[in-house]
Amino acid sequence: MGLDIYHYKATLTKPDNLDPFYEDYIILEESYNGFDVNFVYFKDYIQTVEVPNALRTLIFVKNHDDLDEVKDFFHREADEYDFFFEPIFENIDSVVDQFRMQNKLKELFLHRWEAPKWIGFHICEYERKIGFYCYVVGHQRKGMNKRFYGHFDNSDRINCYTKKVDFEYALSCVDFYWDSDSEEEVGQRKKQFKTDFLDKYEYRRSWMLCSF
Repeated sequence: MGLDIYHYKATLTKPDNLDPFYEDYIILEESYNGFDVNFVYFKDYIQTVEVPNALRTLIFVKNHDDLDEVKDFFHREADEYDFFFEPIFENIDSVVDQFRMQNKLKELFLHRWEAPKWIGFHICEYERKIGFYCYVVGHQRKGMNKRFYGHFDNSDRINCYTKKVDFEYALSCVDFYWDSDSEEEVGQRKKQFKTDFLDKYEYRRSWMLCSF
């Protein structure tokens, strides 16, 4: 598993295309975990949010030979996930529309996403829950030295950091050289991290998610 570091911000604005897997909203007692502060820290953004609940999921495998592997990956009951192979990608939207019409799901919210081996569609209804919306401000995948892992890869189950001092510490760790890296590339990586994480940091709104 690789390293992913994200800078998230809370917002009062509902995203245009909500993701059913908590990527653009946080819900009390469901997805609020791993933070170094309690929920009320984000009090200025807490509200009743619309949460997509996936009722059915359609998975279109890109290669028919991968069908069994993809089914095993999801480990879902047949009444929750439906698997398809459509060799002509341009026809997939029509297949989805036909499925929704036949199953009386046409009026529900549709969320599309793509992975290397499949194209997926969640057919969702909205539920209203207490939480807050959020969005990604910055993202970094590599270039951190050993001090970063020693500081953030800890055993107390915290992976969401709200304090500016932690953002600053992370910036100080952006100096690892891969074999293919030049001094200019590392310098640019550090500059971009400062722009996306430090310069855009906002108290009681920002947090840094470290995913190992």
